[in-house]
Amino acid sequence: MNAATPVEQPILRSQVCDDVDAIGKRTWDSLIGRAYTSTVFQTFGWITAWKRTFGVGKTLIVPCVYQDDQLLGAGVFLESGDGLSFGAADRADYGDLLIDRDLDSKLQREVACELLRCARDAAGSVPNFLLDKVPTQSRSLELFAELNPNFYLVPLQRLPAPRLDMSVVDERLKKKSLKRHENGLKRSGEVEFHTYVEADDVLPRLEGFFNQHVARWRDTESPSLFNDARNREFYIELTRQLGGEGSLRYSELTLDGELVAAHFGFLFADTFIWYKPSYAIEHARSSPGEVLIRNLLRLAKEEGAAVFDFTIGGEAFKYRFATEDPSVANLYITSSWSRAKLRHLRFQLGSILDQFISR
Repeated sequence: MNAATPVEQPILRSQVCDDVDAIGKRTWDSLIGRAYTSTVFQTFGWITAWKRTFGVGKTLIVPCVYQDDQLLGAGVFLESGDGLSFGAADRADYGDLLIDRDLDSKLQREVACELLRCARDAAGSVPNFLLDKVPTQSRSLELFAELNPNFYLVPLQRLPAPRLDMSVVDERLKKKSLKRHENGLKRSGEVEFHTYVEADDVLPRLEGFFNQHVARWRDTESPSLFNDARNREFYIELTRQLGGEGSLRYSELTLDGELVAAHFGFLFADTFIWYKPSYAIEHARSSPGEVLIRNLLRLAKEEGAAVFDFTIGGEAFKYRFATEDPSVANLYITSSWSRAKLRHLRFQLGSILDQFISR
């Protein structure tokens, strides 16, 4: 009897870079298209915008795993006081490792383990990862749980991220309140809705958007992020980076030419992404935010989006439209079993204390 021919195992090659520029835009964005989590928040353009604003003076750790010349997996990390976190994620709603979803399960585990090992070694003495906003439908959560004894996973928190399946968008558009508010605003004057996708069209409009957002949140407990010049610079840089790629969607709602609401968002991988809205506080009684949402739903339908993603946050208005209620997970990963047990205990005690206080 002939002996079975052994299955040849793929030879993996890893490297660590300090920038995605070393990988190249085409190769990087190609991997995003093949990954379980494929969002605008991980694109080459997003990372570049972050580097030029929030990332000045900071060094990224970018581990990559190849088979021959094919990039199978990558990650972007930043060293902080408590460990390694996802880099370029300050304003992102989702974070994850990038691992080719077409690989078999065993190879995916090997790639995930190698990415974490390379990042940990590159950081020196930092043994921990604090990885926030990983979509719970991602394969990564299963992979992280399967990596012991090399790494140990401690889930810390889950946050809602409601979504609308666009197959039922026509039903949502028929909501009486949406029609009533839109008709009410139209009785006040000429209402127009325009969307801009090119950087040259969006850039001149951002100052008005920033100022409107600042005014909207001025007298609240949550002042506008645009009081910080770096956030304004980040949005400007995002516009420059994504405006030529087809993913930027900046929309304005006007009343007799006056800006009454605006939205800075994206269309990426058949998903329309709700990101940063604003409206004129002096028009609050006319519910311009609802009129804006109705027009954005129409836009997403016209563009052929499969999903309208309201992203992180459990605000009540999102559930008026959402058909799905997925979540994101904040994770703690460590190569130390004792650290994992201690962190898990601290999390349990904190949860018990929170429940006691809330009673």
